[in-house]
This record gives sequence, C-alpha cells and structure tokens, in this order.
Amino acid sequence: MESAIALQDRYEQPTIFLGFHFAAIEAVCMYYSILHPVASLYSPMSDKTIDGIALRQRARFGTEMVSRRSSARNTLRILRSGKPIMLAADMDFGLRDSIFAPFFGVQACTLTAVSRLAKLSGARVVPFVAEVKKGYAGYKLRIFEPLSDFPSGDVAADAREMNRFLETQIRRMPDQYYWVHRRFKRRPQGEKHVY
Repeated sequence: MESAIALQDRYEQPTIFLGFHFAAIEAVCMYYSILHPVASLYSPMSDKTIDGIALRQRARFGTEMVSRRSSARNTLRILRSGKPIMLAADMDFGLRDSIFAPFFGVQACTLTAVSRLAKLSGARVVPFVAEVKKGYAGYKLRIFEPLSDFPSGDVAADAREMNRFLETQIRRMPDQYYWVHRRFKRRPQGEKHVY
C-alpha cells in the first residue's frame, strides 16, 4: 500500500485523495481508513434505507463520511484541520460545477470541484487507484505522487489533467473500471447522445 508520499509527511498540508471508480475502490478506501484518519465525500442515495446501510458500512472503520450536499465550508474545515478527504470525481453529476473535457476523445461532463477545493484550501491533489489482483487474490492500493501544477488556475486545464490521468489508469485495466456509470450521458449543446 505504500506510496511515493511518506506517511510522516502525508498531513503536512491539506490533502485531497482523488479516487476513481474501479472495482476495488470501496475495499481499499475502507482499508486505508483503518490505518489513517480520513474523511470521504459521498453522494446520498434516494432510498433512505439503502443509503443508511451504505453510510454505516462505509464509516464502520472510522471514515468521516461527508455528504456532497453539505456545504463547501464543511469540506474546507476538514481539509484545514489536517484530515485528508477522499473523493471520486469521475462521474457525471450534472452540468452544475462541471465543464466538458475530453475523455478518450469524447467530451465528458467533468467536475470542477477538485480544482476549486484545492485552490481554496491550498491542498495537494494525490491520485489513488484501487485494483483487484490477478486471480482475485486480494486488492492493491496505489497512491501516486501529487498532481503537479494542480490546481493550475484554469479549471478546464485541470479537468483535462484529471481525465488524462484516469485514461492512463483505465488503459492498464479496462475491465476493472465502472463503465456502467455512463461518463458520456450528458452532451454538449447540439451533440447527439452516445448511449
């Protein structure tokens, strides 16, 4: 699980752990939370019973769960307290706070929240990827170096950088990415639907 970032310097500045929806994301996030204090942004589900179960299960090893619907002020408070926040920004959450950026050569609705949170908090953005090992022999958590020059001051450039990083990881293991999330469901004005 170790990474290029030494454990002792992990909390010297606010940290956003940027995750992606690969098959093992839930398992590696829970494992990380056993070892280190961490908060995680989540999207509440419409079914309150299922939402409650998911929330309890995700938090059971100590993760502070933060709804994406809560105020940005709350997220900034957590970051500034020294606790890192895990979030996955590779889904189409709608046009609000998003822009279209290329993803495998197709315009994809891409969140700008990572860029904005990093700018407001002074956080470094540290990508991580969850893998299922060959033969289902366990899981692997890869924590990468912080994205350089991120945020750049240009949310469109930052969105392209996130999508480029994700493309590289998907090419290594395309079968483990959650394509079911339909990254191309919203289209720029005048473009035909992909699905």
